[in-house]
Amino acid sequence: HGVAVTDSCGGLLWVNETLCQAVGYSASELVGANISLLMPEPHNRNHHLYMAKYIAARPCPLMGCGSSVPLRTKEGKVVPATIAVHERLGPLGEVLFWAQLELRPEDPRLVAFQSKLHSSSLVEAISDLNFPECGVLVTSYQGSIIFANPKLCQLLGYTSCELNGCNVAVLMEDPLRAAHPRYVQGYRA
Repeated sequence: HGVAVTDSCGGLLWVNETLCQAVGYSASELVGANISLLMPEPHNRNHHLYMAKYIAARPCPLMGCGSSVPLRTKEGKVVPATIAVHERLGPLGEVLFWAQLELRPEDPRLVAFQSKLHSSSLVEAISDLNFPECGVLVTSYQGSIIFANPKLCQLLGYTSCELNGCNVAVLMEDPLRAAHPRYVQGYRA
């Protein structure tokens, strides 16, 4: 796993060699830079706002769990990754963030789906999704479920008719269910 430690503004304080190899930068190029260097648009432009919101409000949906994020390499290639972020106090009591990143191989079906999203409607792109071994869930910007594939329905014990139109929070247990509206508001703000 690639590991990065940042300060509360996203300044990189330390990175391991695994992360350097994955993104094509040396440690000397990364340490002192902002972690947003490793993010594609619009995330790199807005990351400081995400961090400020987290520090002001807490909790953060990325804290402690594996979330899918795009990662930008030195060559500018965007690759899929999983990130888990942990908050720690530094030796002077300052807030530090420890991020564990794992690159995931690109699934050609997902690449094709993302390409189709840019060239056609969401409905057309979703209708072409073919991930029989994976549960796929698509929500609106507000969190309403607009598509659940058969595998997801099988895994969760729902029919697509039962899920479509519901808020995605129905699939969560408390305290995540109760906190989900705040996550959505923070994401949209």
